[in-house]
Amino acid sequence: MSVLRRVTGMGIAGSLALALLAGGCMLAATAGPRQAQAAGARALQQTMDGVTPLDKTIVVGSSWARVNATVESATGNMFDQNLTRADVDDVTTQLHRDFSTGPLRLTPPSTDWLGMNPGLYNVVTALPSLKGLSAKLEVTYRYPVAGHLRLVAGSMPDTAPQPTSNSSQEVYDLQVVVTPQTASKFALRPGSQLSISGPLNMTMPGELTVVRLDVTGIVEPADPGSSFWNADPLLPAPALDRVGGGATWEGAVIADPGEIDMVQQIFGQAGLLLAWELPADTTRLPGQAQALYNQVNQIVNRTPVLTGPLAPMANALGVSSGLVQPLAAFVQASNDVNVLLWIVYASLAVAGVVTLLLAARMIAARRSAELTLHRARGASLWQLFSLGTRGAAVACVPAAALAWAGAVLLVPG
Repeated sequence: MSVLRRVTGMGIAGSLALALLAGGCMLAATAGPRQAQAAGARALQQTMDGVTPLDKTIVVGSSWARVNATVESATGNMFDQNLTRADVDDVTTQLHRDFSTGPLRLTPPSTDWLGMNPGLYNVVTALPSLKGLSAKLEVTYRYPVAGHLRLVAGSMPDTAPQPTSNSSQEVYDLQVVVTPQTASKFALRPGSQLSISGPLNMTMPGELTVVRLDVTGIVEPADPGSSFWNADPLLPAPALDRVGGGATWEGAVIADPGEIDMVQQIFGQAGLLLAWELPADTTRLPGQAQALYNQVNQIVNRTPVLTGPLAPMANALGVSSGLVQPLAAFVQASNDVNVLLWIVYASLAVAGVVTLLLAARMIAARRSAELTLHRARGASLWQLFSLGTRGAAVACVPAAALAWAGAVLLVPG
């Protein structure tokens, strides 16, 4: 009697058949779910790759007036003051930390930025390049600008001087830069000056507000595909607005980061909008789609966590993200597919168990004489079971281990 037969109770052919059966069941049980998981991960990555950079951003928005009113209400003190760049840095850092606690990672903090947008105001300087059409401009504030734009002509702006006033109007001066497209359409170059009608003066009714824009340079996008340049469609290039039966050229200029106080002083009470933009990193997504959706959905449906002097400001902030809709749709589709997959897996599991039971029954029938002899010699049922198990394990365990390793190698990840 061969060693294999003494150990397993079966010959080479029987042991090989049992090993193939065990290995096949293990391969199906391992490779199938891994392949399904890998396919789901690829589909999720393809879905995220199809989302625009603007929608891959977590946006925390409010208005200057609402922030001031909320902090004033929470503290009981008058808080009619402007945010400083230190305040902006502090809030941005805290928001980045608050939103980075789940499987969805954000891009490096250097890519986060704050935007302030006061809306469009009429250009009061004649612009011959527009051939008689009217024009409107918005003075857009961005901070920081490093890494987002590069200077191609002129120089970057400097801090704005203090406003001047007389009996009829108050004049503010802002130094700005423009893109080549805006410069071309409005015939601007470094050194050009033009004025826009500013917002109504809330402190002195009847006094006009004029904002003089001094173009110091021309800049081009360093990252044209980023949310920095796509959050506002007028920032890269002007557009012709034909709404209302007329035609008006609308564009944007960019104020210097050092003019943060002046921009708020001019436009704050007139509806200045604030938006922190924190891009998400979707290049290497860890975790499952459900976990990603849960994180983003939680972020947009709760109040951000802020500490320190500006903590009350959190109640004035609203959070949104373009990732919610595509992730929700993907999770729904994935759940529908998973129902079918679990039916297949359950069917395979039942078939595998039945097959193994039949194989065990056949082995028991083949070894009936041997088992009867052991039983006659006083062996208990437990001892007989142990004997059969050891014999089957010699053939099944190595085959199952090899099948598992093969499944891992065939379907990595």
